[in-house]
Amino acid sequence: MKAVWSFWTKPFEAHHHSVWPSAKHHLLAWALSVETARQHYPDTWLITDDAGARMLVDGIGLQFNRVSTELNALAQHNPDWWAIGKVYAYSLQTEPFVHIDSDVFLWKRLPERLERADVFAQNPEPLSAFTHYRPERLEQALDHSPGSWLPDEWRWYRRMSNGRGENCGIFGGNRIDFINRFASASLRMDDDPANHRQLELLDDKPTLMLVIEQYLLSAFIEYHTTSAVLLLEKSGSNIYLTRCEIYGRQTLPRRPDILT
Repeated sequence: MKAVWSFWTKPFEAHHHSVWPSAKHHLLAWALSVETARQHYPDTWLITDDAGARMLVDGIGLQFNRVSTELNALAQHNPDWWAIGKVYAYSLQTEPFVHIDSDVFLWKRLPERLERADVFAQNPEPLSAFTHYRPERLEQALDHSPGSWLPDEWRWYRRMSNGRGENCGIFGGNRIDFINRFASASLRMDDDPANHRQLELLDDKPTLMLVIEQYLLSAFIEYHTTSAVLLLEKSGSNIYLTRCEIYGRQTLPRRPDILT
């Protein structure tokens, strides 16, 4: 299984740099994420754009087996849809993989139950507990756009009372056909011309990105009854993984040794 990171620099340059105390913290997180995962998954890939390659490879010397600048294709996309680069990276995969966010540190190899799964993600996020998931907000916007498009999986899942999102701090699996289909639908939700015209008028696009990626993933899993495995039963850290995220502001872990 290969390890994949993605870095679309437009959202970072626009606003995401502010979630780190400094540029140094951001780059140190990248180094720690890559070097911890490399111990378990030596086939490492970076999918980025030209600016990202200059920053991470030319700038701080991170080494990957392969570096792709295919995210240059997103040059005209609105950076408010901050996770589109990740979803685009999912859509490019042709073999089993784990995509790792740069604020995720793998202290141990993932359990075999994940590595053998059709699809896996980090942890569930029930809509009842995570109020930033607002699928109805996106639907209300598209109601004003004739010809707008939503996947069948979304429409079916919206009828369920116990919906959730899947946190994609780590994400991957072996059913590449399923993952490609999900990623294509996620990209189309913004790219579809009728959708795009209306969604660009919204001022809460960064929050809606969660439903376009993580809520839609849950819809696909449930609709297709795909075998999906989660590393954690709830948000947090364990012996395998630390998610470097504290109250919305990211910091490096002070004592990673206590988790080893």
